[in-house]
Amino acid sequence: MEKIDWIKDLVRAEKQMEDSGLVELQTAFDPQRILAYDSLQFLLKIKGEIVDSISAFNELKKLSRGSH
Repeated sequence: MEKIDWIKDLVRAEKQMEDSGLVELQTAFDPQRILAYDSLQFLLKIKGEIVDSISAFNELKKLSRGSH
């Protein structure tokens, strides 16, 4: 499950911080990881909007067939 590998890494890093009492800022602010996460969130948002638009289109199409 590659989609959740970053979550596993986050859990490991948090456990290490708790165990050691130290915060490793380099892994906490990895720009590549942040970009990947934000990109995924953006794509999921667009997907949701496309699905909603398709559903609305299909519903209106059904209604217009019934009015003829």
